[in-house]
Amino acid sequence: MTKVLAASYRAALLDNGVDLISGNVKLYGMTASYTYSAAHDFLNDVTNIVYTSSNLTTKTAVDGAFDSDSASASPAGGSTITQFWLALDSGVTSTSPLVYYFDEDAAAAAISIATDGTAKTVDPGASGWFRV
Repeated sequence: MTKVLAASYRAALLDNGVDLISGNVKLYGMTASYTYSAAHDFLNDVTNIVYTSSNLTTKTAVDGAFDSDSASASPAGGSTITQFWLALDSGVTSTSPLVYYFDEDAAAAAISIATDGTAKTVDPGASGWFRV
């Protein structure tokens, strides 16, 4: 199982300070048909997206930890979400940088969220989404 900051995001932090606090950050959920690759750097590299949250709210960055309120979306039924990407949404997938990928929950268990057309909420966890 994997939890990783995108290589391109780490580089952007050093090069030009990508701003997650004022930017439009969304959570994207994919089915098992998506295969993670460290070479993926923008949202257009991600396939099999079945969950797209609204913009995250109440975002903070304290002691290197990025946190926000929970993400929520109502994906169509019939799929199982097994992994997520946080991405900075520019409005164009080819310029929306990927930030953080994970395929396990806070207890290090594999993610498996069956969709049925009702709202699904994903919590960032007690320590936030990630720490740099």
